[in-house]
Amino acid sequence: MDSIKPYFNKGDIIKLFLVCAFPIHVWSIFMFLRDFDWISERTNAWDAVGVGSYALTLALFESLFVFLIIFGLSFLVHKTWPPETRLAIMSILVFVASMWAAITQAFFLLGGVLPVSVFNFLVESGHPFRYLYGTIGPLVVISIAGPVILLLRSEKLVQGTLALIDRIILLSGLYLFFDAAGIVILIIRNVS
Repeated sequence: MDSIKPYFNKGDIIKLFLVCAFPIHVWSIFMFLRDFDWISERTNAWDAVGVGSYALTLALFESLFVFLIIFGLSFLVHKTWPPETRLAIMSILVFVASMWAAITQAFFLLGGVLPVSVFNFLVESGHPFRYLYGTIGPLVVISIAGPVILLLRSEKLVQGTLALIDRIILLSGLYLFFDAAGIVILIIRNVS
């Protein structure tokens, strides 16, 4: 009986979690720094730190949620592919999904609106979501399928992705330290 390599070893599971945590924490810290000035001007710096602590705690829970989804999806990846390739593919999927989420949120944060002619076309078409999804859907599929195909064809790209993951997990570990500090700050703020 052939032994099938496990999907991930314990170290790879931790790496996958840290990869999931990285973009969420980067975005949360970016948004917190963006709002720090006006929150501290409205009340004080300690309140702004409290808001940041809430943001980091929420980012931790979001990271766990995303990790559970990605980990579940990882079982759809073919069993014969090496665990390193599976880790690289799932990590790239996290980055692609994060990229699309950031683009969407940034579009609305920057007051993005569709050009009037596009908006009128969509309203008059009677099926605006079909056109939107028909336009954006293929871009999403290409942005997911392209990197996966490249990873499957190039061992060098897999190794480069794994090297990038090793660098990212160092930062993610620092972000988890910030999460712990944020939880301590929330406890202090809520007890006093």
